[in-house]
Amino acid sequence: MKPASADGRGIKIVYVVKGGPADTVGLIPGDLITAANDTPVRTPNDLVKIIRSSIPGMTITISYLHEGAQKQTAITVLGRDKVDGSYRKAAEQGDANAQNNVGAMYANGKGVPQDYAQAMRWYRKATEQGDAAAEYGVGRMYTNGNGVPQDYAQAIGWFRKAAEQGDANAQYALGFMYANGNRVPQDDAQAMGWLRKAAEQGNAAAQD
Repeated sequence: MKPASADGRGIKIVYVVKGGPADTVGLIPGDLITAANDTPVRTPNDLVKIIRSSIPGMTITISYLHEGAQKQTAITVLGRDKVDGSYRKAAEQGDANAQNNVGAMYANGKGVPQDYAQAMRWYRKATEQGDAAAEYGVGRMYTNGNGVPQDYAQAIGWFRKAAEQGDANAQYALGFMYANGNRVPQDDAQAMGWLRKAAEQGNAAAQD
């Protein structure tokens, strides 16, 4: 399942992994998730927090809109190994969100040995489809020189691509750079503009 930001009422599903939990209970692309365990869901991060606070094997009650009709279903939380397997399967099928997640797994050594070359490979596949989170991931790789030569110009370019698509992490990264004159001319107006955008999406660092 790949939820994406919607119109304030919830998050829209744009991809469902065949055979995954969402597919099993009948959720389809276009359905709008509005709550999980009776907790309102407005952003993808809202749903992620609820899932991460649940123990594998537990069920989460999902409230959603299907063609305008309010419905409910229950999804079983998978263990990390099964989640990683689902992401890899979806990534190999060409899903950009899953490709980004596999890239992040390799970049951070979560569930797989840390491998920056593999991380960049999967991030690149996702960026070819315009995935903003992957664009931010590539920017981080260039910022830190992980698997690629450290290159702040490249990092800023990728952060800007992601930020312009609404990625809060990239908006914060750009705002921080402009606020501190970090590899870009210091620009308080640019800094405030990007930090405000990130804060509006719930980025905690930007809200401080």
